Amino acid sequence: MNTSQEFPSFDILLPDLNQFVLDLVEEYKAEKIKSWDDLEEKVNAFFTLEKIDETEAIVPHWRKMASYAGGLTLVHVMCVFMGLYMLPEYLSMSKHQQQLMKWIILLHDVEKEPQAGKRDHPHAFRSAAGAAQTLPKLGFPTTPEYDMLIREWSEFTRSAVRLPEKS
Repeated sequence: MNTSQEFPSFDILLPDLNQFVLDLVEEYKAEKIKSWDDLEEKVNAFFTLEKIDETEAIVPHWRKMASYAGGLTLVHVMCVFMGLYMLPEYLSMSKHQQQLMKWIILLHDVEKEPQAGKRDHPHAFRSAAGAAQTLPKLGFPTTPEYDMLIREWSEFTRSAVRLPEKS
């Protein structure tokens, strides 16, 4: 893959979200965002129920992720986006590479599930499986072999459980 036309543009499918993150970066650089509470307030104001539903239409499980840990995971995802957008390495990437990085960040926590007061450690595997299934639906190219392997891997991954803690 050498051109961004080979998969959907994050900036086109989620233009409001992209602009929101760009605005957050500018506010952070201007020292208008000084704390987690400042950021959380801005994230909560942006992600209305309507905006969450719009995002869910493109990103399955977004609604669940957005509410995980009282919304802290959603703020975390926005922090990761901000960090990415400010990295010199990101700024020197091709547009194609930048788009791919945005999709990776967008999907990295979408499969988090409440675990009765415990951290959801297997969520990373489920999120990777969810991303592998979501990206082709958005237009990322695949092969029949990919489709078969992802289906099998996803079924296996979604069965991951947390081992009981030793007493």
